[in-house]
Amino acid sequence: MKPIHAMFLAGFLATALHAAEPSQPKEQNEPKTQFTSTELGITLAPPAAKFGQAPAAQVASFHLPAEDEFAATVGIQKQAYADTLEAYDKLSVSQFEAMKWTVLKRTVSKDAIVYEYKGGFQGRELHWYAKAIKKGDAVFLATAVALDSSWEKQKAELIKSVDSLKLTAEKAEEKTEEKIEAAEKEEKKE
Repeated sequence: MKPIHAMFLAGFLATALHAAEPSQPKEQNEPKTQFTSTELGITLAPPAAKFGQAPAAQVASFHLPAEDEFAATVGIQKQAYADTLEAYDKLSVSQFEAMKWTVLKRTVSKDAIVYEYKGGFQGRELHWYAKAIKKGDAVFLATAVALDSSWEKQKAELIKSVDSLKLTAEKAEEKTEEKIEAAEKEEKKE
């Protein structure tokens, strides 16, 4: 089943991550993932989502303050996609054409695809900037969307945010209290 990801690209909403910093738990009971905004002075533990076999899932979204009744957004989505990144690119381009959107930039590398495009959607002229990265049987897609009329003012923050999307190493094995105690006992024996 092929995802209809062009529609997700169009609907993505989210803000620049310039104020967000990843945070590590300080104590054992703190969440393993935490959103921190030093600019706003807040932290938030996002819900621990289990994506399972969902064809597509919104992972996070961030919004800039609204301008002309539209909040520019950066969103991150995980899409099930077992085929190659090249096939994803071909599908994306065909969907852009079907939507009659103008592709302004398309950069394909072995690890990622970056698109910049614009066009009409739900009665508004919008401008998008997106980065797709393949990981296993999924594509992680970061997409910025703003009003085309606001793009020049907002693009620096939006592009910086989307370009910051990177894959991390596979999740490290968690050490439980029992494993820590067992390791400490082994050290004492030696």
